[in-house]
Amino acid sequence: FASANTLQVMTKTPSFKEGKPVNINVGIKMGSFLTFNPYLLMENKIGKHFSTSISAEYLYTKGNYPYKLYYGGANDSISNERRKNADVSSFSAVAKVSYTYTSTSWHFKGYLYNAKKGLPGATILYSEPSKQRLDDDNYFLQSVYAHQFKKVVSYKNILKFNYAHTHYIDPKYHNSEGKIDNHY
Repeated sequence: FASANTLQVMTKTPSFKEGKPVNINVGIKMGSFLTFNPYLLMENKIGKHFSTSISAEYLYTKGNYPYKLYYGGANDSISNERRKNADVSSFSAVAKVSYTYTSTSWHFKGYLYNAKKGLPGATILYSEPSKQRLDDDNYFLQSVYAHQFKKVVSYKNILKFNYAHTHYIDPKYHNSEGKIDNHY
């Protein structure tokens, strides 16, 4: 017995109201622990068959939420602490050009993502907080061409270039170098 599945997720193609060739969505989300998340989406219709879209988003959070640290059983000491090294700073952007004409479509997309994150680690009594960091970079370019020949016959060509880099560092690791510094 064998089984296989495929899931293909396609980015939404911009839709425009009559006489309105530009869509803009700008906003800011804010939250606890200095969470700040501005975003922008701009879509533009160029003629009958072309459209472009650009989106960008930034996220920052300090992540220093409070918690109680229990030193043993129910009758032992308790201290109020704050999470350390739990910050996140990330930026992502997408640019897309689309062409559609009757039974043919072509989409070209560029994407970038950059994130710097603290890894807070476990809370261990009488030890210093974690200093581990994780940095991610991801970029890709993608082209999708599709043509519908008849109702039951279609052709699709997808090309993609992807670059991903992860950097993990633990400056307090107990080995001969005194640290871990890995790149993937």
